[in-house]
Amino acid sequence: MAVTLAEAKNNALEDYDPFVIDEFRKSSVILDSLIFDEAVNPAGGGATLDYSYRRQETQPTAEFRAINTEYSPSTTTTKKYTTTLAVLGGAFEIDRLLANIGPKGSDEVTRNVNDKVKAAVTLFQDTVINGDTGVNDKAFDGLDKALTGSATEMKPATGT
Repeated sequence: MAVTLAEAKNNALEDYDPFVIDEFRKSSVILDSLIFDEAVNPAGGGATLDYSYRRQETQPTAEFRAINTEYSPSTTTTKKYTTTLAVLGGAFEIDRLLANIGPKGSDEVTRNVNDKVKAAVTLFQDTVINGDTGVNDKAFDGLDKALTGSATEMKPATGT
């Protein structure tokens, strides 16, 4: 029995373009400010889509003290969380005849890649704040959901 294309693809590496990654970072203050952990290797190699991390639950305190007295001890508390990483991207199709018509900076492939980057950045930024796996199980929980009820949640003052 011959090896099918679908079976051969299981052993193939994915195409990796650092230019596109750079475009994501240049297009977003949020993405450029994040520290990316190589939890998933784009070339394969035993990576997992489950990621564990510790979230700081409380802050330690600081205080002034009198001479010959001690500070009150206080520590940070953390809690372990595990999340499943979400896949974000998009696709477009261009007839090979039209792909390279025009100057390099404005050909159809370049224009579509740039527009896809803008769309992905916009969706990522919105999901960082408003994401909810209860609404879209393919996405991730954003800060609005993740921080609800925590000591870091800012609440408006009540009264007049």
